[in-house]
Formats: sequence, structure tokens, C-alpha cells
Amino acid sequence: MLGISVYLYDRPNRSFIENMHRNGFNEVFTSLHIPEYSFTDTWENMQQLGMICSENGMELTVDLSQKMVKELPVSLEKLKTFGITGLRLDDGFTMQQASSLSLVYKVALNASTLTATDLQQLHENGAKLSQIEAWHNYYPRIYTGLDEDFFLAQNKMFQVANIKVAAFVMGDEQLRAPMFEGLPTLEMHRNKAVLANTLELLKDYAVNTVFIGDPIISEFAQRQFAHYFMHDTLLLPVIMAHEFNPLFERLYHNRPEIARDVVRLVESRGLFADNNFSGEGEVRNSGDVTINMQALSRYAGEVQLVKRPLPRDPDVLTLGCIERNSIALLKHCKGLQNIQLEEFADGFRKINN
Repeated sequence: MLGISVYLYDRPNRSFIENMHRNGFNEVFTSLHIPEYSFTDTWENMQQLGMICSENGMELTVDLSQKMVKELPVSLEKLKTFGITGLRLDDGFTMQQASSLSLVYKVALNASTLTATDLQQLHENGAKLSQIEAWHNYYPRIYTGLDEDFFLAQNKMFQVANIKVAAFVMGDEQLRAPMFEGLPTLEMHRNKAVLANTLELLKDYAVNTVFIGDPIISEFAQRQFAHYFMHDTLLLPVIMAHEFNPLFERLYHNRPEIARDVVRLVESRGLFADNNFSGEGEVRNSGDVTINMQALSRYAGEVQLVKRPLPRDPDVLTLGCIERNSIALLKHCKGLQNIQLEEFADGFRKINN
């Protein structure tokens, strides 16, 4: 599943939330613990967010500290009437309290500090384990994000216990103050492409739900998510070195048998075999978009997306390259994967620019 983060120092952006919901995002994370802002304003914004989530059928999980519980104008049990479906509890709550709350809410506990002993205590205290989830933190300061081996080891423990895991990736447009260094869980994901990071968490790290940690992602990243999760299509922006507009006029598919070094576009030979390309082959880099020239006979016209550096081939012309932040998506290109190429015309906003 996919989620976004909404911060209550501003009025919730209904348009953005609803657009993300249309793009496949079904969960929202927020926090009531914003000490530098008036709780009255924070609570008012939270009620508006709860209304938006309820109207769109989105789950809403709120981060709570023990101190914040004392400031709430209603009891914990009554938060549900404001559209809140989940509570993310900090380390001040006991396993007994978490177990009791799991009978009413989805309860998210700190995945990085949760132990096998804690899981046993949840069981002994009668927790509704289907309502318990393990959520990792995000890390605003550079170099403080989690180590990927530790992260995976924790997640495998939860997987064995049938506990769902959530984690965060950073955005690529509006980064959260005051550090403006992104909000990823894994340090290796800082300043990397949003969709590629998301797919890596879901496919390689036993994560069930990925949240965008920062408030806003770019319009192009939104379209990449919509293409992938709504239409099973990888949308790849290409910087062209040679003009060849027919490349962008249709949907392609990877071959069913996956090549180690390249993604081979099934339809390309039938479309471009008769095109007479001229030029010199050159060393191919990861992300290059190439086409086989006439000398390759039955293989002429085949367009390939290069997954790893390859030597020069005099009969292979490099048409362009995939924009650098999307190259990592090639590793997630499965057999018969839908692929849409889009020309990188005016440039997309760079991460942290």
C-alpha cells in the first residue's frame, strides 16, 4: 500500500490529497505533536484532515506522545469520530496500553526498537495482532537514516510474526523544514528517485506500506506513481541525443524472458527495422536508450534500455539516455512489463533543488 504525510502547521491541501488518492495512495500519516505551533490551530487542521480522509475512504494514522494525550480535547477512544483510524505510539506507551488500543484502532509501534519480547507481551496482553503494525521512523538529518541490513533484519522478524511493516521515502519537490534534507527511512535513499525507492522497499525489504515523508512530490513523480500502480506501467523520461519522435508514440513491453544487461522492447523491431540510422556506436552507459542499425539484419530496429555498462558496438546507436533519477527503475522491469517513454523536454525539477 501507499501513503502520504500531511503536516498540520498548514490547512490540509484537499486538492493534493485527493489527487494522490486517485493515483493509488490510500493512507495518510500526520502528527499532533508540533510544539512550535498552537495546539488549537493544529487540532482544527487535524479535524479538517480527518474529514477529507473520511470522505475519500483513506486511512488516517496520527502520531501521539504521552504528553499529547493529556492535551487532547477528547478521550483517545473518541478520536475515531474525527476520521482517525490508526494511532502511531511513541516509546512512552507500554505494550499493555498498545494491546488495549488495538481493540479500537490500528496501532503502529516503532519498528526500529520493537523486539521479540515486545511482540510476546502484545500476545500475552490480548492484543488484536491483526491491528498491530511496525512503522519505521523517517530521519530528517543527513547521515542519520537507517542501515539497510539492520532494517531488513527487523522486517524479517515482523514478517515471521505476520506484523505489517511501514517505512518512509523522501519527496522530490517540497522538502520539510527545518532541515530540508528529506525524510527517508533508509540513508541510502536520500536524494534518490521517489518511485524507485518505493519499489525497492516493497520488493526487496519486506515492507507492506510506503509513505512519502515530505509534504509534496513533483507532478512528474505523481504521474510515475499513477502509471505504475494504476496501470502497471513504467513511465521513463528520456533525454534525446538524436531526434526520433516515433519512439514516444506508443506503449512498449519488455520481452517475457528478462535479459541480464538490457531491457528489450518487444515491438521495436517491427516498427523501426526499416529506418536507416547513421552514426558511430559508442560505449553504452546504464540508462542509455539504443537502437540496432541495419547491419544487424533480423535484429535491426530493436530498441534497448541499458541496465549495466556495456562496451562499444559499431552497429548500435545511442539515441539518448533515461533521466538519471529514473534509471534505477530498470531493475524493477519484469517480463512483459508495460513501458512508456516520454521525452525529457524542458527538464523536470531536480531533487532538493
